[in-house]
Amino acid sequence: MEERDLDLITRHLAGTLSPAEAEEVAHRLATEPAFARRRQLVEESERALRLPTEAFRDSLAAVMAEEDVPARPVRH
Repeated sequence: MEERDLDLITRHLAGTLSPAEAEEVAHRLATEPAFARRRQLVEESERALRLPTEAFRDSLAAVMAEEDVPARPVRH
């Protein structure tokens, strides 16, 4: 995958593209099946990376609730 494509896709998923870049990505997603597939792969990879963290956070919150431990805000 080209570095620029990866950058565009990553920032597209994060919602940080300029209007011109957003237009380019929308056009490429509509007209380039390979670009759309790369976007899907990046999105799936990012989701897979978040799942273990979210599952751990949820299980920790459940344990803390059972132990009556006061919850504190999670910093990212």
